[in-house]
Amino acid sequence: MAERDVKRWSVPEIVNKIKRRTGYYKRQYRRQYPTVKDAVFIWIPKNGGTSMYQALKPHGMQYLDNEAAVRFYFPNKGLVSFGPLNYSHLRAKNLVNESFHQSAFRFAIVRNPYDRTVSSFFYFKQNKWIHPKMSFREFTYHINKIDFKKDCSSFNTYEGYLFPQLKYISNRDSLLTDFIARLENIHEDVEVIKQHLQLEFEFPRLNTTEHEYYKQYYCEDSKQNILKAYREDFEKLNYKTEL
Repeated sequence: MAERDVKRWSVPEIVNKIKRRTGYYKRQYRRQYPTVKDAVFIWIPKNGGTSMYQALKPHGMQYLDNEAAVRFYFPNKGLVSFGPLNYSHLRAKNLVNESFHQSAFRFAIVRNPYDRTVSSFFYFKQNKWIHPKMSFREFTYHINKIDFKKDCSSFNTYEGYLFPQLKYISNRDSLLTDFIARLENIHEDVEVIKQHLQLEFEFPRLNTTEHEYYKQYYCEDSKQNILKAYREDFEKLNYKTEL
């Protein structure tokens, strides 16, 4: 009889498993950042998230993009971004407890939906997520076919990147954030974030896509497609529908 394949753990792997399951990394974070303010950065794709994370990483911001990482590394204390994870789902599972939720400064960055869509289009092409010959007009038609009403625990999917911004920062029409910065006004709004966190940091310009001014990519069809797909974002985030 053939011997079954058995996973053989190395000593470092065993030590890491023990540390994770005994809360070592959570205690280590508390020791390393004892005075950092509690805060959650709700990361909406293509809205300056990489820049914000890199600005706050030296001050203790953790980036935990799956539930196992949250379970093993998040002490319900300090600075954190859960990346593509749905914040409301993390709360429902008590991976983010009520005490932290109430004490944390919760903030996000939003962006003009027209501009965000163009940035997403070029980002998708750059990463070969769409056909290289797909036009921007075709891309907007595709967005209009996505079912934005479905519930999801993570937005880390092709379609999740294109979900309306309100889907990230609200739950049953109730906003999850204490402060919403605008990418169009980011340098002024970053000052508000600094005051809340009692930190000094620079906001770098990272993970950008090269393209012309966003208005140049729109025809009447593509404009109407984006208006239809992101109507609530335009209305509730107070962005003008005119190009």
